[in-house]
Amino acid sequence: MKAFLTNIVAGLAALGALLAPATPARAQTWTSHRLAEVTFEAPADWRATSTRDRAIILADSAGRELRVEWWVQDEPILGYNDIVSHKRITVGGKRATWKHSSFPNRQTVAAVLDEKRKDGRQLLISLETPGRDASAAIRLFDDILARVRFGGAAGQSGAVTTPQGAAAVAPRQRKRTPLSPQMQAVAAHFGQDCEAVALASWSHPALAAIGKRKEARLEWAMLCRNQSHPVFAMTFDYDPQGRTNDFFMPLYNDVLKAGGGAAFSFVSFRDKLIIDVALAGKDQIDVNFRDIPQLPRAENPEGGKTTPPDANPTQKRSGPPVRDQSDVRLFLGRASFSAPAEWEVRADPDQAAIGFIRPDNRAEIMVILWPEARPMPSEGVRQLEHVVVADTPAVRYRQRIANSEIEHIFFEDSYPDGSRISVSYRASGEPIEDGTPILELFLADLILNDSPPGGWSPVGPLQARSRDPYEGLDMNAFEKTR
Repeated sequence: MKAFLTNIVAGLAALGALLAPATPARAQTWTSHRLAEVTFEAPADWRATSTRDRAIILADSAGRELRVEWWVQDEPILGYNDIVSHKRITVGGKRATWKHSSFPNRQTVAAVLDEKRKDGRQLLISLETPGRDASAAIRLFDDILARVRFGGAAGQSGAVTTPQGAAAVAPRQRKRTPLSPQMQAVAAHFGQDCEAVALASWSHPALAAIGKRKEARLEWAMLCRNQSHPVFAMTFDYDPQGRTNDFFMPLYNDVLKAGGGAAFSFVSFRDKLIIDVALAGKDQIDVNFRDIPQLPRAENPEGGKTTPPDANPTQKRSGPPVRDQSDVRLFLGRASFSAPAEWEVRADPDQAAIGFIRPDNRAEIMVILWPEARPMPSEGVRQLEHVVVADTPAVRYRQRIANSEIEHIFFEDSYPDGSRISVSYRASGEPIEDGTPILELFLADLILNDSPPGGWSPVGPLQARSRDPYEGLDMNAFEKTR
């Protein structure tokens, strides 16, 4: 009987618990943080593990980490095998690339703004969470992005007092530019899912690659396929289907690199073509041509000018262009290579070296035609190893001089006069490891035995010169010969 009563009491208690009104879940509270001109919010119980001039890193007890950084692009945004999905989004009214990367024991969601500051840095926001569940990480990350705001004077990094549980400020929507008749005709070939962009305020990285070629003029641009696919309307001086690959293939390659490997399309007015460009493999570019015979001539939405009539379609389009040194590949001896995006190019007056200077002047890459008789730099040498780079044996080592660290790669193979190519990466006032990605991308692009295309003179001669590119450095303490 006692056991029976006990069970009755327990049953009534359980029933009461079921019938009792549910206790409302505790609302998530947020704390604001400021990093220069951007303000963002994170859960209130997350704590800063690192606060610097250009980055704030926050973490919680579950091992999740949020990183907000003004970042210099030293690697492609897209193109890696770990990326599960990516899309184009708006963060605080500014265009950005969103991507989700999955690893065996962690998930990473990141967003990179298209727009760059005057110092060349872009806002990077990333969330890394342990485990295999991506849905929770994506929901939290999107909630964080919805609370990003821009504006106000650039201030100190750190937390900003904000009322607990304050409502997020909805991001300001960018004003949509109406499609012109010409745009509408092109949009029909992309499923009508296109939005015009205002070139005056758009900061897509491909614009610089297009703008440095006077033979290619950008008329307008759209974002199609859920705003993830840029379409550039162009007027070309050359026929894209003619014998002009020396012009177009470097242009396609430059735009792909600038966009982190993302596919894009050109529209050629004169040829009434859509040119779809995408990566087909690590070193292959897939180019597909589509006819658009009914392309109307309309006013340019940017400047109000009409597209000029094509009175003589063959004018300036019969032969291959002569490329200049601003194009994608530079030559020193028979070695060819590309300039890192937005790095300044400086050629040695005696044509024995070509240098690339990062916009902040804290890093540089030098390619040098090294004379046979000159010893390799050796003061402060460490971590020397024999490697194979660009399919060629080489000696690779680091050197520390004052406030700088230099990574040297000296190739074993030489030209008939005994000179050989060397590549060096110098970092000043920052860890040299920060430059590893950009150096590896540069070396992957390097061709040691290349032939300049017809009509394009190499920057440097095949024989070495007497000028010392390391003039001013004291190398008397210790010199090592080959």
